[in-house]
Amino acid sequence: MIPSVTTLRAAARPRAGGAPALLAAAAGVGPAVVLLAGLGPLRVRVVLAWVLLVAVHLTLAVRAWQVVRTPTTGPATRRVWRGAAVAGLVFLVGDAVQLVVVATRPEVTLAVAVGVPVQGLLVLAGTGVVIVVFLLEPLRLGSRRAAVRFCLDLVIVLAVAATCGTYLMGVTVGSSRTDTLLAVLTGPGLFIVATFAVAKVALGQVRPFSLPAGLLLVAAAGAEAVLQAVGPGLVAHGRLSALLLLHVAANGLLAAAATVQLAHVRTGAGDGRAGPRRLALVPFLAVAISNALLVRALAVRGLDGPAWVAATGAVCVTALVVARQVVVVVELDRALRDRDRLAGRLRHQAFHDPLTGLANRARFEEVLEAAIGTAGEDDRLVLLVLDLDGFKPVNDAYGHATGDRVLEVVARRLGGCVREGDLVARIGGDEFALVVHGRAADADVVARRVVDAVAEPVRLDGRSDDHEPVSVRVGASVGGVVAADPARLTGAGDLLHRADLAMYEAKRLGTGRYVLRDV
Repeated sequence: MIPSVTTLRAAARPRAGGAPALLAAAAGVGPAVVLLAGLGPLRVRVVLAWVLLVAVHLTLAVRAWQVVRTPTTGPATRRVWRGAAVAGLVFLVGDAVQLVVVATRPEVTLAVAVGVPVQGLLVLAGTGVVIVVFLLEPLRLGSRRAAVRFCLDLVIVLAVAATCGTYLMGVTVGSSRTDTLLAVLTGPGLFIVATFAVAKVALGQVRPFSLPAGLLLVAAAGAEAVLQAVGPGLVAHGRLSALLLLHVAANGLLAAAATVQLAHVRTGAGDGRAGPRRLALVPFLAVAISNALLVRALAVRGLDGPAWVAATGAVCVTALVVARQVVVVVELDRALRDRDRLAGRLRHQAFHDPLTGLANRARFEEVLEAAIGTAGEDDRLVLLVLDLDGFKPVNDAYGHATGDRVLEVVARRLGGCVREGDLVARIGGDEFALVVHGRAADADVVARRVVDAVAEPVRLDGRSDDHEPVSVRVGASVGGVVAADPARLTGAGDLLHRADLAMYEAKRLGTGRYVLRDV
């Protein structure tokens, strides 16, 4: 087979990953080893770290833009990764500024090594771009139930983020309320806002990234949060190289997420759909994280201020998860009741005639078989079968709608001829059957009642040329059998055949007659 042009283009298209990605990873191993081992002068190590960040952020910007430009990318994915591409460029500018500062300063101090103010502002600007894009992304939750679940899941995630952010980032109470408020806003506050933005998109119905890319993004956010928490300790112990390497690794996860997302969209995937089973684990994971943090706080610090933060967070998260599960149970109960109602409607549709509402032939045969099978020695079973006389002329003269109206009226009248527990069924076009439990004398009474009821005129509104009401008449030929010992019969088919023979005999006698036979 000769490959098509589309196949050749797909084969020639550069892939995310492959040899270039392996070469880039290998090129970064050397500088990473230098940083990890703390080899060489401080200036060299700092320059290596920021060169690696330039490569990482350049990869992020390029890969994210390739995601945007891929034809199979969905609208939501395109919007989010366009923001990631812009953020990567802003980060890249900050890295370039930082490299210029490091190269031109006569002495590399700690403040210069970790990032000058301009670079820090550019990092905040790039992060803000991503947060704003995530916040502006429409939710498209669908039903009110989905909105309630989403809000609870989002609050649970935010409660965990607030607890972890306040505890791990160690907000220190300043000399004034202003200092304390500023510390909260720039530490846990920013972390919570970012968590809200990411959780809003991740928990929505439409997911703008694949599951592996999303996990890498979560890992990057988690690594950056841990870095903020342990950074001061690393600096205090003279582990600046480790701090820089962790910073490179956290940003490398962002570039890896963009690379993985590019490979995903090139397979033809558009916007992803959130997996309900995976999202169902969010509340339980939140409980595990909050309680693990509480155990760690009590084991390491005792019942001090941060431990009370962890305890309060664990209680709040647990209460929210319980509320969320109550909502799930209520929804499940409602779904089960809806299912039962639907099953009842489907069963009714399967065993009832849609025009008259009477039992159909399948239900009639089922009831008749059951009546034969459960009848005792003293039980009497009466089966009446009737065919309408004069129905075809009415149908031909006034149309099928009028014929349907006549059938509906006859069905109601037949229902009034029997007692509760008996069955009236429509088993053909204008054929009906009645299953009556009682004595042999009941058969004669019911048969006469059926003939008289059907013979009553049926009033039709506005059917004449001058739109005056008219009446039509139909008759009934009824054949019936009285089974003194139903258990002796071979089945419902045998009893129905005998009733049909009696009905044909009644037809030969003329309209409005009935014939009964004992079996």
